[in-house]
Amino acid sequence: MFEKEIFSSDQETWDAFVLEYGPQSGAFLQSWEWGNFQEKLGRRVKRIGFFREEKWCGVAQIIFLSLPFGKQYGFCPRGPVVIPGFYEDPDFAVSLSHLFRLEKSTLFLRTEPPFEKEIFLPPVWKFVRAVNTPHTLLLSLKPELDQLLANMHPKTRYNIRLAERKGVQIRFLDASRFEELWPLFANTAERDGFRLHAKSYYKTCLETLTDSRIHAFLAAAFFDGKPLAANLMIDYENTRTYLHGASSNTERQLMAPYLLHWALIQDAKINGMKQYDWWGIAGSDDPKDPWAGITRFKRGFGGEEISYPGTFDFVLQSVPYAGYCAMRALIRRLRF
Repeated sequence: MFEKEIFSSDQETWDAFVLEYGPQSGAFLQSWEWGNFQEKLGRRVKRIGFFREEKWCGVAQIIFLSLPFGKQYGFCPRGPVVIPGFYEDPDFAVSLSHLFRLEKSTLFLRTEPPFEKEIFLPPVWKFVRAVNTPHTLLLSLKPELDQLLANMHPKTRYNIRLAERKGVQIRFLDASRFEELWPLFANTAERDGFRLHAKSYYKTCLETLTDSRIHAFLAAAFFDGKPLAANLMIDYENTRTYLHGASSNTERQLMAPYLLHWALIQDAKINGMKQYDWWGIAGSDDPKDPWAGITRFKRGFGGEEISYPGTFDFVLQSVPYAGYCAMRALIRRLRF
């Protein structure tokens, strides 16, 4: 087995591998174009291929993020993407460690194994708090539109029709309208208690991901010219992903988010998409789970729930890594 850095001359082979072996949910995070977007943010990106006798066995798109004291770590979202059984291969762990033998500043590689089953990982892989939620809901778009509507929870159908009757209007928008919608995203984050990326992150996403294979766009619900709900969506090959959403604190009785998603589902179906990825639900039915409300909303549209193993750190420098973990734990305690 050997590994090597992959450059733009092999972009097509890379993307074809991701499409064949990547996960049902989140494969776009290992697409070549997503790496280009990360580079636009000023982050270093390294793309590695793993081979046996010239056969592609795995790929890892690694985004490097800074740590204090001149250190860094690599993040491989929804990856590495490998052929079946490759994660459990001891040679794979050795190959990963080879990647960083000349990068003494790298403490660990954070990974999200994209398998919809439990797998055994050697002790060098440390289970940590999730970056991207490992649980999601996938809505198949194979049924006809009438059947998709019939498969929904009755309350969901009612709210869609209510929004239509009240005159809520849906518009698909490009990056030029982002500034208008940003306050909606910021207010939603403050209301619901979650953290956003910097505004420039989303703006760069919309301006960079414009390829025919991967396309980021905005969709919003308006009433009397005022935006009541907005979504940032990612279309990648045959999947439409609900990446980020926002809703107004006012006119909530108009149920604008329901109609917005139904419009996006219909459009995805009409344009040949195969599935609608809701991008995150709670991992349990606990009503106290912070994701309980949004999970109930998403489940109302139907779909199949899938789960991934979670987030794991491949530790490269054990002593500095232990210090990093202690520092993160202290920060979390002070924050809450």
